[in-house]
Amino acid sequence: MLMQHIGVGYFGYYRATAYAMKHSLMPEIAKLRMKALNFWDKHGIRAAADAFDVSTRTLYWWRRLLRTGGPEALIPRSKAPLVRRSRHWHPDVLKEIRRLRTELPNLGKEQIFVRLKPWCEARHFTCPSTSTIGRIIAGAHDKMRMIPVRLSARGKARLIKKRSVKPRRPKQYRPVKTGELIGMDAIELRMGDLRRYIITMIDEHSDYALALAVPSLNSDITSHFFSKATKLFPVAIRQVVTDNGKEFLGNFDKTLQEASIKHIWTYPYTPKMNATCERFNR
Repeated sequence: MLMQHIGVGYFGYYRATAYAMKHSLMPEIAKLRMKALNFWDKHGIRAAADAFDVSTRTLYWWRRLLRTGGPEALIPRSKAPLVRRSRHWHPDVLKEIRRLRTELPNLGKEQIFVRLKPWCEARHFTCPSTSTIGRIIAGAHDKMRMIPVRLSARGKARLIKKRSVKPRRPKQYRPVKTGELIGMDAIELRMGDLRRYIITMIDEHSDYALALAVPSLNSDITSHFFSKATKLFPVAIRQVVTDNGKEFLGNFDKTLQEASIKHIWTYPYTPKMNATCERFNR
């Protein structure tokens, strides 16, 4: 079942909805203040002060809030302090905590306190408590955490390779001119014992399309097809969107980089991100 929100396509719809919900559902304390002001208008300020157990100054303050800001002004604001206390510890103390966490990987706050206290006393520094050490570690950008080295079966250190982030297609993105976005895909067709791969490409704005049948499929063949297709294409190509198949890696991706063409990838198992080319394949 396809679900579609009614506010899609209307700029600021959800912001206005959240604002309306916030002020339409007044909290009980704001309703009580409004009720006290209405009681004041009917029975006088003294009776309202006795009935709601507040002072006359408070009633005057509530009425001023109502006149200046409307009913939503009666909603109590946050009483949190604007300027809050921040921790200020000597830089050497912070360096020592980090050193202990590095030499003894991921050492806990209790064990750090046992080792840090004599170190601080020898240098006449104030030693943070166990709980404060935990908050200092939690407040660090890297949590003062050291990732242990992974070892292979033979005891050798393994290099941790960072996974490269592939550029993805923005949500609800639509090209506005020819050549701005080209969709590419490859499908397999079988007729008896004969098997062929069809490489397709289509411009999502003008629907200008090309296709080629090949006996096998790899990045070299896809790269060769794209190089020939760009010569037949009427305008320059700026972006190409493909799935994560092996035929769009290697030499094909290198060809796009050399031509200064941005390569956009779809999410795994999400053919709707390349819907124009998928429909063309059918």
